[in-house]
Amino acid sequence: MTIKALIEKYRLRDDEYNDILGQFIQSTAEMFDMPIAFLAVVESETLWFKAKFGIKATEIPVNDSICRLVTETDSVIYIEDTLQDERSKDKLCVTGEPFIRFYAGVPFQLQGITLGSVCVMDSRPRVLPPQDVELLTKFSQHLAQCIELIYANLRTEDEHQLLNNSPAALIRWQAKPSVSTSYLSQNFSKLLRVEIPEDVSLFQLESYIYTEDLDGFMFAMRNHQQGASFCECDFRVVNRGHSPIWYKLVSRGIFEEGQLIAVQGLLLNNTEQKYLEQRILETNERMRLILEASGLGTSDWDLRNDNIRVNNRMCDIVNMHPDSVDTSMMYWAQLVHPADKE
Repeated sequence: MTIKALIEKYRLRDDEYNDILGQFIQSTAEMFDMPIAFLAVVESETLWFKAKFGIKATEIPVNDSICRLVTETDSVIYIEDTLQDERSKDKLCVTGEPFIRFYAGVPFQLQGITLGSVCVMDSRPRVLPPQDVELLTKFSQHLAQCIELIYANLRTEDEHQLLNNSPAALIRWQAKPSVSTSYLSQNFSKLLRVEIPEDVSLFQLESYIYTEDLDGFMFAMRNHQQGASFCECDFRVVNRGHSPIWYKLVSRGIFEEGQLIAVQGLLLNNTEQKYLEQRILETNERMRLILEASGLGTSDWDLRNDNIRVNNRMCDIVNMHPDSVDTSMMYWAQLVHPADKE
């Protein structure tokens, strides 16, 4: 992954990190008793400061920075007196403001790729013991871990926001010591049009499911207890003052050492799908009645499965009882007169 891609992935240009990283960098400066500290990111020909303490600039050309040595060598750069070091004595930050005389920088990495550096600087020559330089390296690693955690939190917030604005809700049950609700997404009440108690463990989804649909839900839960990883079921939820709403529950069992510890479910509004299915069933039934009334014999050949379904009138025509009809094409082919087979 490129540096640009990592910057975009972790949203390093956004403001979500600023407060925490700013406090971290300030603490770093205080820890090392340095007037300047920063986390810098090198992007193309520019070095910009993601978090800083003791400097006003927001970015500088890479060629003018000592940090370039860190990113180019991917190693620690320690300079006790910048005016006495060939690598730094001509840098603008040394010959001009802020007149840097001491520099210590370590690589800053995400996913094993060096994006920039974590640095401390002073306007006078300094000496740091080796353990302090090692500590600065650990600080850089902690910064990376901090960014990973913030990024994970941002992703979770994005997912929750997306979920809360979608026609789906999340529910989670813990299986031990007894089955009880442990989590409901924020949009759960809105999606199901039901009241959620302040203590979600008191919420029992089964108490809102239509009695005639309850068997499917309980069957799915029992399957998880018996080791099933994934289950699906459809049911209606009782909504006072509203028409019945169909929902599809797609659930996943979470196991630990072969024992069910939780069930996570995604609940989808399935009313439109159920409505279409019912319309198709009603249309098929009307078609069947029309065909029966017309006295026509009909057949429906499923080519993939080599299965033929016929109506009762077709059975009468061939003088057969509906219960004795063979559904294979081979059976019906042998009923055709030899002169007509071609």
